[in-house]
Amino acid sequence: MDQTKPVLEMIDVTIELGGKVILKDVNLKIFPGESIVIIGPSGHGKTVLLKTLAGVFAPTKGHVLVEGEDWQNLESQEKHDLAQKLGMLFQKDALFDSLTAAENIAFPLKEHTQKNPEEIESIVLKLLDYVNLTEAHDKFPHELSGGMQRRLGIARALALSPTIVFYDDPTAGQDPIRSDAMAERILELKKEFNSTMITVTSDMLRAYQLADRIIMVVNGEVFEVGTPETIESNKDPRVQQFINGQIQGPIRY
Repeated sequence: MDQTKPVLEMIDVTIELGGKVILKDVNLKIFPGESIVIIGPSGHGKTVLLKTLAGVFAPTKGHVLVEGEDWQNLESQEKHDLAQKLGMLFQKDALFDSLTAAENIAFPLKEHTQKNPEEIESIVLKLLDYVNLTEAHDKFPHELSGGMQRRLGIARALALSPTIVFYDDPTAGQDPIRSDAMAERILELKKEFNSTMITVTSDMLRAYQLADRIIMVVNGEVFEVGTPETIESNKDPRVQQFINGQIQGPIRY
C-alpha cells in the first residue's frame, strides 16, 4: 500500500441525523499505519465521525473514501468486499448473547470466508490467546466480566485480519490499571496486524497512550489538535478546557 496516499479520507462531509446537523464540512486524511484518536465532549459527534469513516452512516453531503474508493459509488458486492477490510469494536461490544466466546469470533469467519472448521478454530484460538481469554472459549457473554466482554469484542473485530480497525471507547468502564493494560494490548495488536487504527475515547490518558495524532470534535466541527507531545501547547481554548477538565470555558455541557 502506498504510504503517501490516505487510507481514509473525508471530503467536505456533512452528516444530518433526524434533521439535525451532527458534523459539518469535515475534511480529514488518515494515512496507512497511523493511530488516530478522536476526543471531544459527549454528544458532540465523536462516534458519528467514527461510524461515518466506517461506512455505517452515509454523508448528507461530501464523500468518504476508503483506500481511494468512495463508499457511495460502490455496488453492493464491492461494498461487501471493502467492508471485510474493516474491523470495528462497538461501544456496547454487540456480542451475540446466544453464542459462546469462540462462536462469536468464528461468526464473521463463517459468514465472509470459505475457511474450513479446522482453519476457523485455529484462528479463534489464536485470537482468544491474543486477548488473554483462552479460558473463556466455551463461555457465553453473560458469564464474562465487562472487561472480558470488551476484549472478546476486540478479538471478534480482528477476526478477518482487517487493515483498518475502529475502536469506540475500548477502555470504557475499566479501572486505571486494566485500562492501561488494555490500551497496551491494543497497540500490540495494531503492530501484529499492521493496521491503521481510529479510536474514540473520553480518557485523555488513553488518548496520549494510543495516538499518533489527536482529532477533536466540538459542536460538529472536526479539527486536528496535535500529537500527544504537542497538544498541551495548543492555544485553542476548547482544547485547553477539555484536556484539563475545566468546567468553565467555551464548551457547554
